[in-house]
Amino acid sequence: MAFQANVELLNQTVVELANSGPPNWTMLVFYLEFLEDGQIGLRNKFTGRALGGKNFEIRLDGYHIGNTVRMYDLVQTLYRVAAQHGDKWTGILLTVLSSGRFKCRFFYDQTPLLSGDDAALGRILSEGISELARERFVETSKHGAVPTVEEIYHHVKSHNLFRVIRGELGVFRTPANINADLLPTDHNELLIKALYPIAEKYNARFMERELDLALRVAARDALGVYCAIQCYYMQIVNEDEGVSNIRLSRTDLPRLLTARYFFVLNDLKNLNLSGNDMPDFAQRSALSYLTILSKQYGVQVGSNADSSHGAQIFWHSRDSRCVFIRS
Repeated sequence: MAFQANVELLNQTVVELANSGPPNWTMLVFYLEFLEDGQIGLRNKFTGRALGGKNFEIRLDGYHIGNTVRMYDLVQTLYRVAAQHGDKWTGILLTVLSSGRFKCRFFYDQTPLLSGDDAALGRILSEGISELARERFVETSKHGAVPTVEEIYHHVKSHNLFRVIRGELGVFRTPANINADLLPTDHNELLIKALYPIAEKYNARFMERELDLALRVAARDALGVYCAIQCYYMQIVNEDEGVSNIRLSRTDLPRLLTARYFFVLNDLKNLNLSGNDMPDFAQRSALSYLTILSKQYGVQVGSNADSSHGAQIFWHSRDSRCVFIRS
């Protein structure tokens, strides 16, 4: 983005946000929206959260986070400078740790806070909380290093690919340039950096067979169902974009995953991937994958996936802008 060169302005905004936090905070999440209105000018609304404790498990009274004139002026300046460079965002999300680390993300053409879309707003705040907290979920990967192709191939040959899919072995981090982390492991990274090279080096049919089996085995509980659906979704997208050298079934496998989704539906609603997810996050996300697979990719996921479960369907693109999809 053109205006990101103004690092000092962004740093000032983060410092002002930190100064507005309650005592003993460890993480602050601040979200503000701007919307141009021809009659009343620039509309705005903001909200925030403050969390404490080692694992951000303590909810602090943080609804007044960022509620200062200076904070508003700084964010408005960021907005004006961005607009001058043709980058007219509608929302800004700041996540700050007490250690000094922070992450800034911008949203476009959506104003869930101003429009009262609580489901979409909850998604944004939940992602803000989980983004910087994700590191503790990749400790199972040795020293946080990216697993090698040979390491993953060993897991495949040992019939442990299902554990890799579940994020229990060979955990892949989501690249820093991607706008939201995939948990408990980044299945797209797993596919592109390990499984496709294995298929090329050894045998594509072998890799197709092992991945199909691993997805079925992984889907034995709520976590496994979520991971299997997420991995399958990434694979189908890659097939259609021409970046995959293997292909999976678009009939019996997705039907099985859909059946497993409804079998563990209540457990999915209680599945908390980041430790700070909004209620029903995993269930809604899994349903989003199934719905998109059915409506956009022609995958036969079964009629139940198009039912009224989870009313609000959403997912994000793998670029810097978030896209929410309504059913």
